[in-house]
Amino acid sequence: MVTPLLFLTVSAFSTPLLENSSYHQQGNSCFLTINEERNQQDVVLLLTTSGTMPSNVTIFHQHAFSDNEQGHLTQSATSYNDWYANNDFFVQHKLYKKLEDMTIYATNLVTPEQDANTFIDTFKTRGNKTKIDIEGIADTFNFVADKHQADAFYQCTQAMQNEGTKGRKNKQRS
Repeated sequence: MVTPLLFLTVSAFSTPLLENSSYHQQGNSCFLTINEERNQQDVVLLLTTSGTMPSNVTIFHQHAFSDNEQGHLTQSATSYNDWYANNDFFVQHKLYKKLEDMTIYATNLVTPEQDANTFIDTFKTRGNKTKIDIEGIADTFNFVADKHQADAFYQCTQAMQNEGTKGRKNKQRS
């Protein structure tokens, strides 16, 4: 009796995290979408890599900013005893979409590829989780991706990078 109860309890607490992120591939692009822990429907982190385009990190949210307003984002560890240094990035806020009942903003890293690669590498190193503070937003956002979804994203990323390297070598031979 104790074993099924324990399994049910563990399952109930782990299920939201499993549904917290999703990986998909479209053409030669890889996407990892992660919902924020507390504001699952309101804040989403999107990591994108591609064999032909620069990597990108975008946070979708409903906090109002002027279009093309610039600011600052800090990526830090989710636990206090994590010794890794914080990463600081410049970001740009843009209106993404205006619907009848809500307005969605997109916050992107200003220098996408270099900063996006640093952000993604740090995210991976810290166990597929990160805490984000955005200048102008009082809330701190916590993102945790499912290990299987994140691993699929990293494998896709590696495959796309390998394809990009092969493509560049073939062009140099021609």
